[in-house]
Amino acid sequence: MRAGADEIAAEAAALLVFVRGRQAGGTERGLSELPMAEALVARLPPHDRLRGLLLNNSAVLARSAGDHERARRLLDEALRVQRAAPGPARVEVAYTLTNLAMLVEDPAPREAALREALAILERELGPAHARTIELRVLVSVYTLDPRVAHALLRPGCDALERFSPGASPVRIRCLAHLAHHADEAGDEDAATALRIRALGLIDPRSPWSRTSSCAPTSTSCAAPTTTRSFACAASS
Repeated sequence: MRAGADEIAAEAAALLVFVRGRQAGGTERGLSELPMAEALVARLPPHDRLRGLLLNNSAVLARSAGDHERARRLLDEALRVQRAAPGPARVEVAYTLTNLAMLVEDPAPREAALREALAILERELGPAHARTIELRVLVSVYTLDPRVAHALLRPGCDALERFSPGASPVRIRCLAHLAHHADEAGDEDAATALRIRALGLIDPRSPWSRTSSCAPTSTSCAAPTTTRSFACAASS
């Protein structure tokens, strides 16, 4: 291949492993793409970020197949390769840390991995980026103390209000989760006010967007599914 083409082909193949694995036919389709992806990545220099990408996406397949031990080994290796790359940690590291955290049962290391991933995304993508907010929500859900979870999520919701004030789904979810944390922390007034704001974004004509009378006092705020996985898109 001409110069630079190896990287392009390897990245496409590694991402295809993830995409095929999420389509109908699932894991088997993803596994069928692995040999080509591995051959293309093998042409690259050692410690290239694309090796980490393929390892991460292979781990996603292993996890989908129920082989959590293999998934953990692959993610550990992906993290080692990604951290060996020169320069500050990039978004690929954050995605691998997030996938790894979902396999950790001990709350302390899981929260530490998620918080490190969040710090990377905030630095690389900004506090109001959709992926940053989604991860901030996830970290808050896995934070045991609801007061700490509320304090963690609040800056993300505030950043969305400042930079993306429209009624985006991610902003509505952020407010809904923030209301849930406030409710769990015993601050019913704050929880109610946040629900009103979220409902007002869903339907500005709703009476909840104009008054707090008869406002709902509870909400079902499901945690983000722990089966969600992240493919890390390598970039130069």
